[in-house]
Amino acid sequence: MSSDLNRLEALGLSHQASQVYVTLVRNFGDYTLDELSTICQLELEMLQPALEELIDKGFVKVERNRFSAVQPRRVLRAILEEEEKKLERRGEELRSRIAALERSLEPVYWEVRVGIRPEELLEPLESLSSMELRTAQMISKASEEVLISAGRFDWYDKVREVLLQALDRGAKAKILMHVSKDDATRSRAEELRELGIEVREPAEEWYPVRGTLVDRSELVFVIWATRREERKRPVYFKPHYTKNPGMVKVFLDAFENRWRKARGA
Repeated sequence: MSSDLNRLEALGLSHQASQVYVTLVRNFGDYTLDELSTICQLELEMLQPALEELIDKGFVKVERNRFSAVQPRRVLRAILEEEEKKLERRGEELRSRIAALERSLEPVYWEVRVGIRPEELLEPLESLSSMELRTAQMISKASEEVLISAGRFDWYDKVREVLLQALDRGAKAKILMHVSKDDATRSRAEELRELGIEVREPAEEWYPVRGTLVDRSELVFVIWATRREERKRPVYFKPHYTKNPGMVKVFLDAFENRWRKARGA
């Protein structure tokens, strides 16, 4: 009995509450306060708070002023589930705190050691929606050139207005997209050409990098991990934004090489 008492106390029960519960488990039936006081050998002033604790924690049920033990498996499994939920919540809180600290301290660590901030190379974006928003913001400031490498350019409507404004400011635009995929892309390409935008179809059937380069200084891009036909939904790496000259140069060289080989010149 003493080992059971110790284990119950380790779960958070008081010594008296543990004693009362083990006694009720070992004695079949339901009991009045006076009967429990006798079999537990506890005075009423000690028994009553112990019972309140047991009822509150689900170990004991009371009906018509008579007390009986709740099945151990039931109450102990309930405690286990609640503790697991608490641990899960603590884990989520811990992960959140650690992620916040990492975002705050990691850039400082590298900046003082190598003299460059990670965001000067690559700034991760949360989603494709975030990428589209950043693309629109970049194009809204374009003054010289907008280079877009797309697939079907399905997101054209989301940047149409800022693209028109860039053209009005005198910026030039070139778009690599798969024009002949379907009627929608053909219609989209025709509209773009009518606006004075150069459109060409890439020579390659599929290219893993999509992105937008503005004024040869700001780049937003995503690298696709699988081709669309290989999965119902493509798997992609997280989009990124950069102003790093090296990253910009890599994208620009690839774009210009593909532009020279593209159809529709």
